Amino acid sequence: MAYTSASGPIYAGIFKKTAHVFIESGQSNSQGRGLLADSPIADGSLVGSVKTWRRNINGGDMYSGAGAWYGLEYDTNQYEARNEFGSVLKFAMNLRDNLEDADNGIYIIKADGNGKDIDGWLLGGDDENERTAMYAGHITPALASLVSLVNDGTYNEIRIHGFFWDQGEGDSSLQVKADAYQANLTTHIADVRAAVGIPTLPFIMRRMESSFYTYTSTVQSAQEAVAAADARVSIINGPWTYTDTIHIDGTSQNSVGDARYTLLNSMTQGQVYNG
Repeated sequence: MAYTSASGPIYAGIFKKTAHVFIESGQSNSQGRGLLADSPIADGSLVGSVKTWRRNINGGDMYSGAGAWYGLEYDTNQYEARNEFGSVLKFAMNLRDNLEDADNGIYIIKADGNGKDIDGWLLGGDDENERTAMYAGHITPALASLVSLVNDGTYNEIRIHGFFWDQGEGDSSLQVKADAYQANLTTHIADVRAAVGIPTLPFIMRRMESSFYTYTSTVQSAQEAVAAADARVSIINGPWTYTDTIHIDGTSQNSVGDARYTLLNSMTQGQVYNG
């Protein structure tokens, strides 16, 4: 079947039994600081059959635990048991409504940290803690588990649709980090694409906007330069509303979730992952 809605085709031409994969990472705004009152789902409610890869679900962080697929709900949308939420919930609701059916599963790999600069995601960076957690703890085992579902006939293929990145605050307080952000972000994008074997994987990021940091404009310029140099990199722009000087609120998280879905849907139907 082709996927349609009142507004027209969605992911038209996908007919196989497919595991659709969406990857995301970043620091606290990726984690999310939206409050329950603004959540698009009730606490304890699942987002359809959407699954998310979690290394633990009992208040731990992304740095420990073997990992498994869990149903996406308010309590599994982020680490650290903060009782808050990020844009992933509204994004996943769009996927559920427009893509999910008996032959198409939705899998979100989300490795969210807190207060980390981009170096930690890079080879040779700040002890590579985030790099290890995201790749060895999330992307690699999560994709391996989906390969096993292809091998047993549950799915015919795996399609990876894109990577969402919400980070930059950690690099905006020191000039040396802000000045290096363009080169580091370019490397990060290349690393993600190499890890999944898809050189043209779409990469979407939220424009870092907080005026709390001295070098915010430098990081913003770096984001814009990277997007201008790569047609498969896009930016979601605000303005956003905030819970404090750094973190966007639940209303803005929901807006980001909608914008992520609309933008990614315009860019790709997903690309086949070959292991």
